[in-house]
Amino acid sequence: MTRRVLQYMAGIATVAVAGALCASDSSTTANATVEIPVQHLFRGKKLELFTPGSTLVDGTNIEITRLEYLISNVRVQKADGAWIDFPNQYFHINAEDEKETISLAGIDAAESVRAITLTIGVEEKINHANSSQWPAGHALNPLENNLNWDWTGGYVFLALEGRVHSSDAKSAAFLYHIGNDQNRMDVSCTLPKAAPLGDVMFAFHVDEMWDGPAHVSCAQDASFTHSRAGDELASKLVKNARSAFRVVLKSEGSK
Repeated sequence: MTRRVLQYMAGIATVAVAGALCASDSSTTANATVEIPVQHLFRGKKLELFTPGSTLVDGTNIEITRLEYLISNVRVQKADGAWIDFPNQYFHINAEDEKETISLAGIDAAESVRAITLTIGVEEKINHANSSQWPAGHALNPLENNLNWDWTGGYVFLALEGRVHSSDAKSAAFLYHIGNDQNRMDVSCTLPKAAPLGDVMFAFHVDEMWDGPAHVSCAQDASFTHSRAGDELASKLVKNARSAFRVVLKSEGSK
């Protein structure tokens, strides 16, 4: 066998090995899942459900009894600026049941990222589809999330409920159900520096649903909303939710 033939065969073997390694890496990434925790905070501290005493900036005493929502349309920006989409991945977050993790499939925890975007809610096509199509345990199955509006169709994208306690020992309930296509909440979060996705977590500052850019007053605004067209309270809550999320590093704690 001539030297030229041997060199040719060696070249083919090198390419084959490299191709196999690349295929292996691709398969590993495709099968990878990253767990991204979601912290629920109230004025910088862990949110405690069914506990009066969480106070807003104006001194209002809030007790939150339900915080539940749907997340979709997650996108991750890598350190090189390229974006990765995660279509058809939906997540049900429920503070009471401690379902507070986004399990993102198809990306490695070591991937360096610098921004994440997501939507609280679901796209219009999914919102108006038959919810019974989703299997048991799926985030969009109505028995899984209790966020399906049977009487109007579609999903409640975010449910926030509780009571406002006054100094005279009286209390009044509030119920905020945000839904309908126009009220999807697009969230964009940028990290101060690129970091491995496995070191990233979300912080949802729940107090900012009231003390956000569109101030909601428990005394002056309505105490409930089902997000009907023209509902001013719903519009305020949507605006506040969009800015209430942060991405932070696990190694640095919540901010």
